[in-house]
Amino acid sequence: MGPSSAPGRPYLIVLLLAALLYAAQLGRAYVGFLIDDAYYVMAARSLLQGRYTDLVRADTPPLIHFLPGLPLFLAPWVACVAPHWQLLQGLAVALLLAAAALLNRWLEGRLTGRQRFWAVLLFAFNPAVVRYCSLVTSEAWFLVLWLLILSRLDAVLGRQPRAGDPWLLALLLGWAALTRPEGIILTAAAAWLALSPQRRARLWPALAGAGAIWASWLLRNYWVSRNVSDYLGEWRADLRSGPIWSNWGAVLDCLFVQSAGLLAPQAGYGPWRALVLLGGLALALLGLREFLKRCPDPASRAAAAAWGLYLAVHLLWRPLDVRYFLPLLPLLSVFLVLGLTLLLGRAGGARWLGWSAAVLLAGTYAVQDARLLLDGVTTPPSGSGRNPTATWSRVKSLLPEDAPLLSNNGPTVCLYTGHQAYPLPVGIKDADEFLYLLAQKDIRHILLFEPITDVSPAHQRAWLRVRQWLRSEPRRLAPVFVQPEEGSSLYRVATSGAFARAYELTLGARRDFGLGAWPAGFAKLDEALALEPGLPSAVNDYAVAASLTGRNLPQAARRLEELLRRQPGAPQTRLNLARVYLKQGRPAEARRALRRP
Repeated sequence: MGPSSAPGRPYLIVLLLAALLYAAQLGRAYVGFLIDDAYYVMAARSLLQGRYTDLVRADTPPLIHFLPGLPLFLAPWVACVAPHWQLLQGLAVALLLAAAALLNRWLEGRLTGRQRFWAVLLFAFNPAVVRYCSLVTSEAWFLVLWLLILSRLDAVLGRQPRAGDPWLLALLLGWAALTRPEGIILTAAAAWLALSPQRRARLWPALAGAGAIWASWLLRNYWVSRNVSDYLGEWRADLRSGPIWSNWGAVLDCLFVQSAGLLAPQAGYGPWRALVLLGGLALALLGLREFLKRCPDPASRAAAAAWGLYLAVHLLWRPLDVRYFLPLLPLLSVFLVLGLTLLLGRAGGARWLGWSAAVLLAGTYAVQDARLLLDGVTTPPSGSGRNPTATWSRVKSLLPEDAPLLSNNGPTVCLYTGHQAYPLPVGIKDADEFLYLLAQKDIRHILLFEPITDVSPAHQRAWLRVRQWLRSEPRRLAPVFVQPEEGSSLYRVATSGAFARAYELTLGARRDFGLGAWPAGFAKLDEALALEPGLPSAVNDYAVAASLTGRNLPQAARRLEELLRRQPGAPQTRLNLARVYLKQGRPAEARRALRRP
């Protein structure tokens, strides 16, 4: 163990400068810029109503996917600041400053005063920490809980633990597991310590309490939805999506390259990027070994074990974002400082390598933080980072208060306008199926934000299809307004009252065709087109059936030609018209039908 001398005034200066740097980032992105931000605030509002349900959706189902740990912390603050949500950014900044203070406190007696100072400095001024400091995310609260758990482990395993320490540790362990799914790792690390008979008696109340908290959450989920957790399915899908090592390079790149701002994200690894990644990994491993040598106490070993397990989970978990690695940055800063100290204390090439790494790291931090500071002070937020207040005002003035809508930013729309939204199913194949879904849910408006980001790849593909239909179907999806400076546009669903019945008849015709009942299927399509003339799905199904049976070819050709006059760019309609022409013995017209207008 090193001396316990504190860095004193320089440490306070670090916190003050970090606070000023973080304050410059306030307002760079509004609360709700990330969909998760808005979901957590809405979940906190749900808790204030005495339940834990999805207030974003009109049917308000029980919330399963979003863990309640952060909403439990946010709830009193949400009650105080509503509806001035930007004030919550100050809370996010306070959490990161508290994390820096807790890190300094926990390192007392483990590192020298100078090493502790540099470790806190590296964490507080890490460009990733600065970039995400104002976002209301679960990672910042989870980071604070992690450091609080380490300090409580010290107390429980100390010489004179207080009677309430194990129960406080149980609360923190349970809360961490309810904040991030990786939080169960901290309980696992404490359980590993409890394998020793000397520590078992002190730790079992904490482990039992944390297990009871976590089990209560899983039982609640099963009771309300017959599903203990959405994450289990996601992890199974990740493990089946490819070899377990296929994600490792991207994870290490996020942790050792992108989090420090050394290089921007990109596909592939050039020589310089690979060198930086391997150098950072080697330096961290060197520091980890030194940390375990200097700090053989149980809490330090549990901290290192939890750090390694958290990293191992993300080596297998496909979703990648630098902010997911924020909880690793405090101990990573410690490992880097100890690794640099070892190299600088040696002679020859090792010392030269240490100075090179220190200069590279310090220079990168200085450049990235200076850029973030200048942007925060001199450049107003723009594009997707600016709160689209004009959009919120127009939505509230144009739509009835209880009107649900469809949006790729539903949680944020609900947070600022009160309008609930339905999620977009990812398997929708064509515009008619999409419009039928809207008719079933009585959704009359669609609010689209561009660029389409912060959604899963499957949902992004689905929303890109929706954007294509919005642009190609002005008759049925009529534009209401466009706010180009805010990247938003509102559309009104203009289908007739008979549309839903016509589409249901089309679905019935498909079932008839599948059973070989061709006359019944054609009759249903005739009825559907009488209700909704030119319904694309009915016209195309009619043409496919006519091509397969040789029946009703003239009617099929006429209906396809009328549809193409309204939608000249529809490739499926052109292909079906060409097939009908060929069936009629008109090859030249079939070739012309396949040409783009």
